[in-house]
Amino acid sequence: HEEARRAGRGLYAGAVAALSAGDEELTRTRFEALYADAVERAARYFDAVAAAFPEIETLPPAFEWNAKAGRVYAHAEVARDLVASIATGALAPGSFLPSIDELSARYAVSPITVRRALGMLRDLGVAETINGRGTRVASSTLRFEGGAGGENAFRAGIEVFLDALELLVEVLPLAARQAFGALAAAPEAGDAAGRAGGDGEDWSLPGDLMRALAAAQPLQPFRVILEELEELLHWGYVFLLARPGSDARRQLMACARRAAHALADGDERAYADALAAYYRTMLVEIRGYLAQTGISA
Repeated sequence: HEEARRAGRGLYAGAVAALSAGDEELTRTRFEALYADAVERAARYFDAVAAAFPEIETLPPAFEWNAKAGRVYAHAEVARDLVASIATGALAPGSFLPSIDELSARYAVSPITVRRALGMLRDLGVAETINGRGTRVASSTLRFEGGAGGENAFRAGIEVFLDALELLVEVLPLAARQAFGALAAAPEAGDAAGRAGGDGEDWSLPGDLMRALAAAQPLQPFRVILEELEELLHWGYVFLLARPGSDARRQLMACARRAAHALADGDERAYADALAAYYRTMLVEIRGYLAQTGISA
């Protein structure tokens, strides 16, 4: 045990030295070795405990994380989800939204919360209230002339969304490396390639690719993290709607199609690069848009 502790301290000292020297690659390598050693020693310890106390039930890992808890307002989340439905064409201009009671039941929120969400949609210019009939989708193009852009709930949602984007860009290569074998063998790989070859903009494709990647993760905590990040990314549709003529839309769809084809071809590197490029492009585009409009959080 003392020898293992000395080895761990040596790995830690080496990692800190590399960090202090500003050597990024060596720092990454040494921290990976440090944590791999910690995992191995912890596994040996728990194996010994399990052998010594066989009567103790072994439970599967139960990592939980709610990325939105305490940081996303309920009415803003409802509004974001409805905007995503408008962006993907599930709710077309001219169609009516479900009633307040139906939306209240769907999202498990109060009617007051739904009314605030609908007010945000009106401020964003994508919905209008028709007396006696309900709320109708008015447009698939956003504007920020009303109160939504300055509302704390909207800004809080932007902050969480950008945090998720930044984290996702960093972890995607690792996620792809861990799950690509299982992912490429799944029938969804061929389906995604078929959809990528179609005409038009299929904005459900990148979300489906991300959800499939999360589901294929062998480590439960990492799977939970990716699922939560994907859920937060619905805010991206808000900004895609805000700039319908932007070339970023074409770039994003091209990245999603490349990822789908690479998955079908079994090309792990191209798949990871294309998915990372998708979210990196979105991050750069949205940062620029927020600075341009003055609604940056």
